[in-house]
Amino acid sequence: MGLNDPDETGVDGDGRVHEPSTMRTIADELSAILEAMQRPIGGDKALTGSQQGMTAAQIDAAKFGDWPDAKTFGQTAGKPRAGTEFGKIYADFIAAFKLVADAVEASAGNHATADTRNEGA
Repeated sequence: MGLNDPDETGVDGDGRVHEPSTMRTIADELSAILEAMQRPIGGDKALTGSQQGMTAAQIDAAKFGDWPDAKTFGQTAGKPRAGTEFGKIYADFIAAFKLVADAVEASAGNHATADTRNEGA
């Protein structure tokens, strides 16, 4: 049992991917997700998946739910803090997500360069 057990992970070995084409596919999928997270919300062009869009949304604290964790989150991210706290958190998340997509793409480029050099091309 453990990370190298294909029965648990569904992956042989340690799960690392070294094929640049696979890595680029993953980077492209991450970029598509990122783009979707920044599209207008509910057809309203004023509300986009951005810090400004989240600020404009002004989500009521009650909309997060009635269970204890949702209430706590709602007090932090809901009105009147939605414009400041939730927008900042969302902007930070988007920035971090973009860094991950960019890092996967850069890694694919590094692997492609190394493969070319190793093959003597």
